[in-house]
Amino acid sequence: MKHVNAAQVPAHLWKNGRGRTRELDIYPESAELDNFIWRVSVADIDEDADFSEFNNIDRIITLIQGESAILQFDNGHHHTLEPCRPFRFQGEQKVRATLPHVSVKDLNLMMDRRRASGCVLFQCEAAEISCDPESLYWLFCPNGRWHIKTQNAQSTDVWELGLHDYLRFDPSLIRLSFKPEVTGSTLLIAQVQHGASAL
Repeated sequence: MKHVNAAQVPAHLWKNGRGRTRELDIYPESAELDNFIWRVSVADIDEDADFSEFNNIDRIITLIQGESAILQFDNGHHHTLEPCRPFRFQGEQKVRATLPHVSVKDLNLMMDRRRASGCVLFQCEAAEISCDPESLYWLFCPNGRWHIKTQNAQSTDVWELGLHDYLRFDPSLIRLSFKPEVTGSTLLIAQVQHGASAL
């Protein structure tokens, strides 16, 4: 289990030096940017910038602050990031982010597709989900505050998740429930499985 607030994590330059990132979690804990199985980070984009390239990595990016950002791919495609709408792409792709308005923050899940797979879901209302006990789950709060309850075979636990809090549960969860405590709260939920991606 890991619980950290993004504001308390030191910022470092991107791999290519064109932006700043705060690493919330990485596996294995001793991994570097060239050998992780999965990694979670928050990036600050203050100006138009090229993304770093990551071979064999699947990326899921989600805008958590700011109105929008446009991802321009070297094959001519583009995608507009909107708040709390996860978007998946491959780390080998050459991507440039352009900002129509002001600076933005985004949350990144990166996974070595040869060794892990996963997804990120957006929630804005109370719900309860059944969990795969072989997967790990993490939560991130872009806005507001949440009441979280988890259940495994041994116990039931309760958590409070505030603005930009990150909370990771290792494999064993059976059930996960969440309820917003203030209006406008949003929540991102990821499921990560070890093993090669089927995508």
